[in-house]
Amino acid sequence: MKKKVFIGLFLGCSLIVFGQKGANYPMDGMYGGVESGAAYVKVNGFFGSEARANAEDEYLTKEFTKSVVSLNLGYGKYLGESFIALEAHHSLYTKKISESFTQSDFNFDLSISSKSELDLVIGRKIGAKSLLTLRGGIAFSNINITAISDLDNDLYVLDKQWNGYSLGSGYVHGISDNLSIKTKYSLTFFNNKQFPNTDSKLVDNRATVSFIYRIWTKE
Repeated sequence: MKKKVFIGLFLGCSLIVFGQKGANYPMDGMYGGVESGAAYVKVNGFFGSEARANAEDEYLTKEFTKSVVSLNLGYGKYLGESFIALEAHHSLYTKKISESFTQSDFNFDLSISSKSELDLVIGRKIGAKSLLTLRGGIAFSNINITAISDLDNDLYVLDKQWNGYSLGSGYVHGISDNLSIKTKYSLTFFNNKQFPNTDSKLVDNRATVSFIYRIWTKE
């Protein structure tokens, strides 16, 4: 069902893009947007002694595919045919990642509900109404992992704010003077080494489509 909704949204957006006249400068000035899409999330890592840390086996490996929604706010400026912007994003998994499971000799509780980013965006105008972009920035997430070892009763609670970084690319097409549509692909990496000999990683790999509305521009 989620795949059908996402495909329908993408096709609907495509009809709008190719059916109307586009703006000359998409995302010029202050703008906000609503974004939706799908994310592939992978969590892995190890817990325990140094001997385990040097082993090839990972004691935490889980994968998820989730639909996501996001709000974003940014300010962009054109320098000739080039573009530069600063964007803030806050996104939610439409169904929170929350699971308990056993792997190797550990019992895990895993919880993730949101992700935030602050990105620097650079781009290049192509044609009269389109823009190609690259982005990179810092990311934050409320990832919570609790691991209890059956072997020696060690308890690891990784529930602090996880910091990371994000990389991505996108394509923006102007629909009207104030409305644009954007497709974006991004990778976000998080890492946590809160305890000695403990190293957990999370990668969020997502593709999204968003409508961007220009709130204000300097004429």
